[in-house]
Amino acid sequence: MFGVILKPATKEAVKDIADKLAAAKFACVINGKDEEDEEPAEEDKEAEEGDDVNEKISIYMNETFKELIAKHNVPMVPFAGTYASFYELAMANLEWMMNGMGEGLVLAAPAEGSKTVVSKWKIGAETSGDNFSSLNKCLELIEDDTENKIFGDNKEKAIDLFTKMLKVESSKLINGEIPKPKGKAPKEVKPKGKGVVVLSEEETKEYEIAITSAKSKYDHGDTFYAKGGKGMAEYAELLAKECLNDIKVDAADKEANSKHINYIKQILKDEFIAYNKANAKKK
Repeated sequence: MFGVILKPATKEAVKDIADKLAAAKFACVINGKDEEDEEPAEEDKEAEEGDDVNEKISIYMNETFKELIAKHNVPMVPFAGTYASFYELAMANLEWMMNGMGEGLVLAAPAEGSKTVVSKWKIGAETSGDNFSSLNKCLELIEDDTENKIFGDNKEKAIDLFTKMLKVESSKLINGEIPKPKGKAPKEVKPKGKGVVVLSEEETKEYEIAITSAKSKYDHGDTFYAKGGKGMAEYAELLAKECLNDIKVDAADKEANSKHINYIKQILKDEFIAYNKANAKKK
């Protein structure tokens, strides 16, 4: 159990119950028909008479609810705790999320009161949609925010948070292990062209996260691309070195090091070409 839904007998009881739950430090919210809805049509009035249960009260997991159901020995989901911010929650549960020890976390905020909003943070193996693009977009917005208007003094914390959320997104572990693929193994992708580096899906995502993080430590790429090919090479060297904080490459393995730097140059080459094309149109 991680929550309950109450269906009061009358509309008058809905707010009264919600207020009492909030006063007792439960986390709840009223769901259902808005009290300011338009007057029902004449033919609907008879159907609504005696039906005062359009609104329901949802109660979510928090310290108070946990103590109540534990007292009555009711089975419940593990309780992650109460935190002052999402950043603190993410840091405290990062390893659990990275290892995929459950489907994810259900977040209730604020932790008590009658206006709780619930959201979910899913592990990498459970996510749907393009979360990578959304998280990378957040990091790009932070990088472009030179005056720190978005997060102010918490800019570095924000970068740390979104970078770690990308790591969670890229992890496909379930209970600490990579699930065995179903069906036939995919055919190996062969490199197209001389010197082209092809990485696995897992490696590609790992590099996406590492490169995004590394870029946040330096000036915008355009600053280097404006210097031409030498500037791009300089940028690649800086990012390749910075990425070693997230990607482990044996310093003695020349082939691995060559693959590492070449892949980053490969990524930057596309950006460099796009930069030059954009500048050519302006002239």
